[in-house]
Amino acid sequence: MAYQFVVFAILVGMLAYSQNPPPMPELPSTLKNLEKNYRKALGDGLKTIPVAREFQKIFPGAINSYSYYTGEVGPTILNCRIGLYGRYELKFKVRVSLNETRKKVMDYTGADFYLAEIESINRLDDGRFYISYGNLHRRFGAKEWEKLFKARGDFTVLGIKLIMDKPVPNFEAWWEEEKERSRM
Repeated sequence: MAYQFVVFAILVGMLAYSQNPPPMPELPSTLKNLEKNYRKALGDGLKTIPVAREFQKIFPGAINSYSYYTGEVGPTILNCRIGLYGRYELKFKVRVSLNETRKKVMDYTGADFYLAEIESINRLDDGRFYISYGNLHRRFGAKEWEKLFKARGDFTVLGIKLIMDKPVPNFEAWWEEEKERSRM
């Protein structure tokens, strides 16, 4: 009988808690500082890494972020992405080392670029997008980037002819959602 009373008391307590949960605490200052430091490191990386700065110049409006910003589970990587001609996605990645406060880039290595053609974008019933990629998949490095930068983004210097006048349906909606998600 005592056991049933304890179980009953626990259930009543859980029900009361679920109906009147305590107010959500404000984000701890450590999380606020982490976000602030992340933003500073991102700005520093885009300003001080020449290839990242060039990418922003040739392709304004890029989505920029860090992977593994804290460096605890993998190397910190600066990522830059841009949608091109309503049909392509160009990605740039570079491995970075940040200072102790994680606000400034101390070193960087390995610029890697990837261009992919998107064949179709369909919105699923749950609102997400399903993307099918086409036949163009091209990875290149710093030497090819230098050519592309000097040509102000004209991919023909790399032997790539992009289709510029046939955007994929839903590309703009998908890209806007990607930009919005990056702001979170």
